[in-house]
Amino acid sequence: MTYEKYTGREAFVSLAEEPYLHIAPKAFLSCKTIESLKLPMTLESIGDWAFAHMHNLTDLYLPARNITLGKKVFLDCENLQRIHIMNDTSGKEGLSEMLGAAVTILKNTDLLQPHLAGSCDTHKAWLADFDTALEEFLTLEDNHGFEPVFYGWFNDDDVYSTQLPLFLKKKRTGKLTLAFKRLRYSMHLTEHLRELLQAYLADHMPWGAKAEEHTITWDLLPGYCQDEPVYIQILEQAGAFETAHIPALIDHLQDASAEVIAYLLNLQSTSQRSNDFFEHFSL
Repeated sequence: MTYEKYTGREAFVSLAEEPYLHIAPKAFLSCKTIESLKLPMTLESIGDWAFAHMHNLTDLYLPARNITLGKKVFLDCENLQRIHIMNDTSGKEGLSEMLGAAVTILKNTDLLQPHLAGSCDTHKAWLADFDTALEEFLTLEDNHGFEPVFYGWFNDDDVYSTQLPLFLKKKRTGKLTLAFKRLRYSMHLTEHLRELLQAYLADHMPWGAKAEEHTITWDLLPGYCQDEPVYIQILEQAGAFETAHIPALIDHLQDASAEVIAYLLNLQSTSQRSNDFFEHFSL
């Protein structure tokens, strides 16, 4: 039994209780209204371009089954944040965000294996595959995979003044996002990969070792630290800033929540008290 074509205009759509085995090619192609989509628990396959150009889709729900994927299923689904496994037994926080990042940032649909990711018996092995793909993505040059689009005969300037900078920003944003996510949900994280992720965050602060290349961590930090201090804590653990940098951080995050600012102020105060204590022993 195949689900052929969606024709509604709802924001939240659920097929979870329907007995469909297959989602037809282009079944939800270019649907702009759906934000959350639950697929059938009986699902076995998803056809080519099934969810392509679903610009507002943020949450997708899949059963923990071995699902065959067609070509370009998630093309241009850039806002897809989470892929939930409805009968997840892994018990791992952040799994839905890892799966979302696998298809939108890593562009690796081979990692979309709900039956492995969502099982307590196979989750660790699945996560090892995820981390292998993450390390490769993180260490490749930022311009890797860039393919200019030519709209006419004489547009070389457009390639290097517009297309390449946009590509680089998107790639760097993806690396930053994955570094933050993986360090936040650090189950089974090897020390080697932890150090790589922390180095990426620290190196691309304004005072970091690779600041001459770009400062993506600093540039995008306000978007991550609006409501909770967890990303400041991750930067702190990565050695991405020192006490002397905290005033600049507070100024940079001036629109963040009171909790975030309070955390930074407390960090600064604690460091200053520690320094004052040791100054009593100086000669």
